[in-house]
Amino acid sequence: ARAARLAGVVALLATSAVIAMARPTTAGADQVSTLTAQARNISQELVQEELEAEAYQQQYSVASAQVTADQRAIAATQLQIKSDRHQIAKRTRQVQRLAIASYVLNGSVSSTSGASLFAENVSTVQTANEYATIAIGDVNEAVEKLHSAQRNVQGTLLVLVRQSDRDRAEQAAQATYLAQSTSTVSHMETVQAQVTGQLATAVAQQNAALGQAAAAAVAT
Repeated sequence: ARAARLAGVVALLATSAVIAMARPTTAGADQVSTLTAQARNISQELVQEELEAEAYQQQYSVASAQVTADQRAIAATQLQIKSDRHQIAKRTRQVQRLAIASYVLNGSVSSTSGASLFAENVSTVQTANEYATIAIGDVNEAVEKLHSAQRNVQGTLLVLVRQSDRDRAEQAAQATYLAQSTSTVSHMETVQAQVTGQLATAVAQQNAALGQAAAAAVAT
């Protein structure tokens, strides 16, 4: 529709240029009438195009806001993934320390089990060893939950990246539409100014011709 309107405006400009070059005095009234009609048509087309340009501007703003929101969501998700990795590494180190402690405690129980002198210490070591075993199980479970959460977050990140790509493409399309519409408006404003100037000149010439005719009539 925009291309059709622009073609029509270009045709009007060409027609008005021909009229401006010809300008026969006897056709002054027709020239004014033709230019007035052209100016009216251009004004209507310009209003329509300006409305479309405003709509494209709004759509571009919405698309740009969505791209910004996507970027914030992706950044937040990446931070969550980083946090999960940190927690997994921390819990994994904790498991390793507990495993080493359990191994050492097992060795201590084995080496002191035959000595009644250290019976109380053995009981304490066995209790600590049981605690370490339970703790290892709890931490392993926590690590597995973190891994599961991380996989879910990574899946969310992939979805967000794909959505961001689509939103960026939409933003680029709206930017193109807006640029085309803005260019058309600018061209139509130029045509309108030219036709308006030609109309003013034609009206002035017509008034001058009428004045000369009236003066000639009085003189006779």
